[in-house]
Amino acid sequence: MYCRERDIRILGDVAIFVNYDSADVWTHPELFELDEQRRMIRVSGVPPDYFSSTGQRWGNPLYKWGELVQREFDWWVGAGSQVAGAVRQNSAGHFRGFEAYWSIAADEETAVNGQWVKAPGMSCFSG
Repeated sequence: MYCRERDIRILGDVAIFVNYDSADVWTHPELFELDEQRRMIRVSGVPPDYFSSTGQRWGNPLYKWGELVQREFDWWVGAGSQVAGAVRQNSAGHFRGFEAYWSIAADEETAVNGQWVKAPGMSCFSG
């Protein structure tokens, strides 16, 4: 509000995943793959490749994409627009996460046993 009143514009970046201990997960647990005790079921990462034989286990909670689609991405769109006047997708890696993502069981120590899962794609944001 303060910035808008002074015609100051803020450009925000949208990352593909949020941290488990973030306010987003705490206030909207229904949007993430969590169990009844709000523990992560599956987490994000990337598969093994030439640079890492165990892949990368990032450890961010995964979204319940079906829930986000059903809600027309109200949380996602609202989170960016409340803080910034405009938002951008900030990297090719993050953009890739809207098409498919590497899903790892939360109790796995590495990304080796993960799998690719199809996401809804960027078309979900076109109105």
